[in-house]
Amino acid sequence: EEVRDWLEAYERNRGNWMAALSVAEGRPDADLRELAELREKAAQQYLEAARRERSLGLRIGMYQHLAMTYPGSRAARVAGELIM
Repeated sequence: EEVRDWLEAYERNRGNWMAALSVAEGRPDADLRELAELREKAAQQYLEAARRERSLGLRIGMYQHLAMTYPGSRAARVAGELIM
């Protein structure tokens, strides 16, 4: 538990929301509101990475993956619009 707390704090401090979410989801006592907030940040981080991708095919694949991994997030909606 102590290591998980440290790792989550470390990833949060780095702004690595996808990693922080992954660690936080493993908590048996995870706060649902906190997880929802982390999911939004992780989805936004993924969207930013996808937008930087130069390969159109890979970028579209990343948008699709984003929509499936983070459904209902603002970033997933934006990714869906960018695909069309």
